[in-house]
Amino acid sequence: MESKAKGRSEKGDRPGIDKEVHRLKERLQDLRAKEQKMREANAPEQELAEVREQISGMERELKMIHARHAGHGEPPPEFRAQAEKLEIAGRRIHHLRVAAENLKMAEMHDLAHKLMEQAEAMERDVHEAKQRLAAEMHKGHERHGEHGSDVARELKEEIQRLRAEVKELRQKFEQR
Repeated sequence: MESKAKGRSEKGDRPGIDKEVHRLKERLQDLRAKEQKMREANAPEQELAEVREQISGMERELKMIHARHAGHGEPPPEFRAQAEKLEIAGRRIHHLRVAAENLKMAEMHDLAHKLMEQAEAMERDVHEAKQRLAAEMHKGHERHGEHGSDVARELKEEIQRLRAEVKELRQKFEQR
């Protein structure tokens, strides 16, 4: 109830994740439309390749978010600060894009173009940071997995020792 009162769902801070996914899907749709227009206008292949790279980056990011939140929930505590900084940067990028759209409507195209370029540069930086964070989290997960296998092995050995002890006690009890 307390988390619902703070505006969160039962799965944690899901509304923020949903907003991020929605924002990424909108951006992906915009990029696909831009690619289509560029193809129709016979744009240079280098420019088309840049847009396609942005599209594939967005698709990878969406897949990472889906994979991360499919059953994992929040990032581990040691990565939480980095993840929050990336979320804040994502919101800033969104606000820059909205501001650029508003400037276009106000017919201030030069400033709008500069803002869009800045938003795209920030988006690339955030994407790279997210990939680094995901790699660090994966490495951390692997280390915990190795540690977990050690713990499992120790537990199995303990179970075997206890079984032998129970068997010995049972034999002593039957001999009486």
